[in-house]
Amino acid sequence: MVLSTFFNNDETTTTTTTTQVAEATWTPLDFYEAAFVPPATDGSALAIEVPGLNASLYPYQKRTLKWLLHREAFLSAEKVVRGGILSEEMGLGKTLEIIGLILLHRRQPANEDSYLHFNNERLVKSGATLIVCPESLRQQWMDELERHAPHLLVSYYPGRAQFRNQTEEEVFRNMAAHDVIVTTYKTLTAEIHYATKPPERSRRREREYERPKSPLTQISWWRPLFHNLFHDIAIRHTKKLVRDELELPAQKRFVITLPFTAVEEQHYQSIFAEMAEVCDVDLDGNPMLADWDPKRYEEAMRTYLNRLRQAALHPEVGVQNRRALGHRAGPLRTVDEVLTAMIEQSDASIRTEQRAYFTARLNHGQLLENGPLVKEALVIWDQTRREVEEVVGKCRQELDAAMNAAKRTISENGSVSNTNGTCDEDVVEGLDEYQASPEVGEALMRLRSALEVQHRAIFFCANARFQIKSNRDFTEPDSAEFSALQKLEEEGYETAKGVRREILSENHRKATKAMRKLGNDAVSQNFVTIPELIPNPVKGLESATVVEKVEELYGFLNLQANLIDEWREVIVGLLLQPLVDEENETETTGDEFVNSTAIQEQLMVHVQVLRATIADRQDAISGLQNMLVKHETQTTKALAMDGEGPAPKTLIELLDVRNKVKPSLEKHGCLRGAIGELRALAARLPPHEPGKDSRANMEHAVVNRQIKDIQAQIQAQTKASQRLERECDEFTNAMNLRLDYYRQLQAISDSVDVYEGPKTQDILAKWVNAAETAHRKLSSAEAKQRYLVSLRDGGASKANEPKMCIICQTDFTIGVLTVCGHQFCKHCLMLWFKAHHNCPMCKRKLKITDLHTITLKPRELTLHTEDVPTSTPGKKRSAAHNKSAIYSEFGADKLAQIRDVDLEGPPLTTKVDSIVRHLLWLRESDPGAKSIVFSQYRDFLQVIGSALSRSRIGYTSIDKPNGVQRFKEDAGLECFLLHGRAQSSGLNLVNASHVFLCEPLLNTAIELQAIARVDRIGQQHETTVWLYLIEGTVEESIYNLSVKRRLQHLSSVTKGKSKDSTPDVLEPTLEAANTFEMENASLSKLMSKDRSAGEAVDKEDLWECLFGHVARAANSESREERGENPAVMNLLAAEAAESRRMMENASQLET
Repeated sequence: MVLSTFFNNDETTTTTTTTQVAEATWTPLDFYEAAFVPPATDGSALAIEVPGLNASLYPYQKRTLKWLLHREAFLSAEKVVRGGILSEEMGLGKTLEIIGLILLHRRQPANEDSYLHFNNERLVKSGATLIVCPESLRQQWMDELERHAPHLLVSYYPGRAQFRNQTEEEVFRNMAAHDVIVTTYKTLTAEIHYATKPPERSRRREREYERPKSPLTQISWWRPLFHNLFHDIAIRHTKKLVRDELELPAQKRFVITLPFTAVEEQHYQSIFAEMAEVCDVDLDGNPMLADWDPKRYEEAMRTYLNRLRQAALHPEVGVQNRRALGHRAGPLRTVDEVLTAMIEQSDASIRTEQRAYFTARLNHGQLLENGPLVKEALVIWDQTRREVEEVVGKCRQELDAAMNAAKRTISENGSVSNTNGTCDEDVVEGLDEYQASPEVGEALMRLRSALEVQHRAIFFCANARFQIKSNRDFTEPDSAEFSALQKLEEEGYETAKGVRREILSENHRKATKAMRKLGNDAVSQNFVTIPELIPNPVKGLESATVVEKVEELYGFLNLQANLIDEWREVIVGLLLQPLVDEENETETTGDEFVNSTAIQEQLMVHVQVLRATIADRQDAISGLQNMLVKHETQTTKALAMDGEGPAPKTLIELLDVRNKVKPSLEKHGCLRGAIGELRALAARLPPHEPGKDSRANMEHAVVNRQIKDIQAQIQAQTKASQRLERECDEFTNAMNLRLDYYRQLQAISDSVDVYEGPKTQDILAKWVNAAETAHRKLSSAEAKQRYLVSLRDGGASKANEPKMCIICQTDFTIGVLTVCGHQFCKHCLMLWFKAHHNCPMCKRKLKITDLHTITLKPRELTLHTEDVPTSTPGKKRSAAHNKSAIYSEFGADKLAQIRDVDLEGPPLTTKVDSIVRHLLWLRESDPGAKSIVFSQYRDFLQVIGSALSRSRIGYTSIDKPNGVQRFKEDAGLECFLLHGRAQSSGLNLVNASHVFLCEPLLNTAIELQAIARVDRIGQQHETTVWLYLIEGTVEESIYNLSVKRRLQHLSSVTKGKSKDSTPDVLEPTLEAANTFEMENASLSKLMSKDRSAGEAVDKEDLWECLFGHVARAANSESREERGENPAVMNLLAAEAAESRRMMENASQLET
């Protein structure tokens, strides 16, 4: 809006909106270019002196002060409002310039009234300056005013709620008498409703009280100042413009590159591979589809870029990364714990791919059976059966190992420790105590899953032999081959039956256990006995009506009890029906679940009606309805009326029978209600007179006796009803267990059902491709699993130690781990693999999927300095306050000292541990120095905070209450944690001299916001910026792209001003590039809208950020081609000579 107001584009049509013009024509850079810069030759400003200011102003600050005074002067020719925009670059002393303006230009006292009338409002005149700033800068303003102008009367206005005990007039007068009032935008927003008078409207009564007004709008401020318009209203200086006038201490910048540990590398590469698969590209970023459109994958690439950046910090930074590793309660995972989680995930992936591979192979065979290709189907199924048997054997070994471990735990501790805090109670009850371990339960699940596939393979093999035996084109009847096939067929079916029983054993055990208990109860008649309700025949004239109603209710309840007993017998009989497939002579038909449906439906409706009848009985006793059972009964009845639900006809019949014996609450009432009526009757009778034989005394005796008898009946019937409910729950549990058994049995039967779908070539190719894809993924997952296990067994801390390739006899960093466990450098093995598909060591046959790439990078820190000598003539950065002389030369020896700092506890990640080591090293090498640790991710700062606490390094953060003030005043706080979403503009932290950037940033404006907290006027010490990045990751790509962009922007600025196409990268040059980046940044688009994500990345930069480092690594490898390696060539030649020698020996033997 401001751009369009002051720079109206005449070429724009009148139909285009102002916003569209601004967005289409102008950029933020136009604002900065239009801002007024006073000429350095203006000597009149140098004479300005500010009385009462305890600081010296730089020449450029005096020129700014002159401009501010000019803006506050009265110019009749100007139609615009007095004032302006002070937009100095970060750290150039805007606060000091404003304090100077406050001291130099005050409101002159006048003789007229102390009130000013404006818009029908009477305002209190004041000479005070109102400063409105963010809450994070409020205390800083107060401190700076106290430091540089202590004689000024300064006050903070927290809001009108703090002045309830004072009148408005007193508040107005008190605030108007100050020199400076500081408040916040939050307070200003809260008092917007008290800014003006309420609108006048007609009322029935006079207003009882006047709505208060905000003092902020009832005072005529001399100077409102808003912390956080072009040539006429804005002034701006940059560090480049006033470099000759500044005396800031020198600043050095270092980039420290780190290698991942082997565990971190594997975790990062797994996310990178997942990203490539989702985006349909290979690991080099090349599209895998002919019609690949980047627009379709933009969001996915953006999501995975954020995940990869978070993974470079710590595996548990970010919601998605935590979810991928598995949520858990407890402290932050260490590297070893991350490795354990990765092994568990890899193991689960192997199980999934194994099942997918076996399923695809079995389905492929089904397309070939019942035809001329049945023998090919048998070959596929038999091979699959052998492979599955190996998996089943491994699962049994894992189960035995888990049971033995649980046994040892019991012998040592007396019980099984459950790390998850939960376990299946049924498993605990049915198995031995050691099988309550969650590890045992997981092993049982894996075994059961493998057995399901094994059952299919064995059954299909037996079925194929039956088809071959029955086909005369393949087998002659009564031949030896026929007999052999028949024997193998019978053995196969019998083996499949045994496997099926093992699969069903768990559900079978649970169901039979419940059935056994019911059977024992039936034999011993241990079911609930419902007491018979016997009425008391004694009644009086007054109580006869109530007693007769109770007798009628007793009759219904006795009929109801008989019906409950009858239905319970039916239910027990149905539940004790033997389970199918539990007798050796019983053959499965494939319709076990269907055949049991009738029994199951009868069970369901009988249990439902039994539950409803028990609820009716409780209603008749207590008068309280069970609304849940009532609703369930109404719902099932409605479904049955429509012919839906289990056994609808039977359900309607049973409900009709239930209604016939159901007492009516309106007609018969309830037993508890009868007691109430009898008590009311006793209250109406004449008082009882002892010793007299009166009718009243007889009535009292009858009523008391009836009340006592009915109370006894209520107590007995309530206990019986409660026991009936528990018994009904047992029936329901047994019914559900039988249902689970039959459901699993039916699923097994369905899995071996004959395929009846289309058998086209496309379907056949689909399952062949599915098997190949699953096998490829399985081989890759197994190779990764072997490497992870080797890391765990060999020690993750030793995994990065260099290893020597036996082919070229040199150490390598990028290698290959074979399925047989041998390691080689990748270049040598790939060259070997082109000629021989076996292992150079043990000669085992290898496929490309049997090779797993590994990275063995030495854990060394690499330092790259961004600091260069300044070439700017005139005044340079001051070296007078060079406190940290240790940084004048920072070499490999100091880097080695940082690396050798010992940390307590297990390692977290490379980056976290390195930053903590660096801070501990600073404590010894630069005592008293304070540091700012900056990251765009708030989650990562929590990780850093945990690591700092563990190493006993005091810290605070911008999110903690009074964090800024505590960091400035408490010498024990060495670190200040700052994240990218903090409102840190204007924050002064010059007591810190080190800035740690935890990751490189593409948007330089975010990075410079952190650096500017220390590199500003008032800094007394040399400052150092440390940028940490992980080599070979997206961080490297982002850093290179950021540097490239800054230099490109600088080239565009200096174009035409220098003969050199590439400007010298000197300190002022770098500052100019940074300023240019800041001025071109769109502040609203610096951070992603997703609060859990980091900075916003343009879609044009996504590919370069994700694959830039990969492309550079590929180019580097191509320049280091090792095809001419003599060691490799000699090994290949020796292998060829050995092959020729063996062939010659074989030829001689044949001769």
